[in-house]
Amino acid sequence: MKKEAVFIMVLICGVVVSGLALAQPTVNGIPVETYAQGLDIPEKLTFGDNGDLFVGHGPQIPAEIYRIPAGGGTILAYGNEALLDADAVLYDRHGYIADPGSVLTERGVITSPYIAANLPAGVLLELSMEMAT
Repeated sequence: MKKEAVFIMVLICGVVVSGLALAQPTVNGIPVETYAQGLDIPEKLTFGDNGDLFVGHGPQIPAEIYRIPAGGGTILAYGNEALLDADAVLYDRHGYIADPGSVLTERGVITSPYIAANLPAGVLLELSMEMAT
């Protein structure tokens, strides 16, 4: 009887411990899930109308901005040209700055700042900014 009780207790503890190992992480009781992996120095975020997530990147690497399909998954490059320091991103839904559906980025280099518009057709349009003196 004693051996059976010990065996049942070990079995229960094993189930509890294995359940803890498989539990999802939470923040304030809300489950946390991985949306995408492998982003290189991600910074600012913006969503497109269809739920695509566009992610800017830090200044250390020249790269296209990232596009992650709605719901998460594979990271895709957006645009056809690598940009340096394209950390801020903004989805231009109505075409106030460029074509509707463009993703705007800024380059924060003080000597030559500009806004780049990644047009839906894959073209990069640079819009220069005048420096106040």
